[in-house]
Amino acid sequence: MLGKVKEGAGVDTERTIPIERAGDYIARGYVLNWAMGIPIWCLYRWEGGMGIREDNNELKIAANAYSNIAVWLTGAVMTSCVRDENGTYTALLMRDGKTATIMWNADEPVTFKAPASITKVTDVYGKAIDPKSGPMTVGGTPLLLE
Repeated sequence: MLGKVKEGAGVDTERTIPIERAGDYIARGYVLNWAMGIPIWCLYRWEGGMGIREDNNELKIAANAYSNIAVWLTGAVMTSCVRDENGTYTALLMRDGKTATIMWNADEPVTFKAPASITKVTDVYGKAIDPKSGPMTVGGTPLLLE
């Protein structure tokens, strides 16, 4: 388990997170809590179809994002996590002498050019993005740049 603050609440219909974006919130929450020195952060909900696996035993989308963010963070050292004037978060990680960057902007999509040293980009759901294909867009879904 990556985190130690527990969060659980009733459904707020004014601010319900679409299920296809739930993993975005989970990933961002783990990165931000870790950056603030909170070593354990747990999310839970017992009702409403929540859980880890679908009826066919496939990981639910949020569980898939959790699985990926766990891989991104486990064994890494976060050297910084900053939010720029446009609302883009950038968390720098070190693992085995290599650097990686987690980026997102929950306010609005932002276009950027990946540095030439970046050879691999993956979103928190496991989708690979070619960093050499031209300008990239980062939005609420965290990206890992390696």
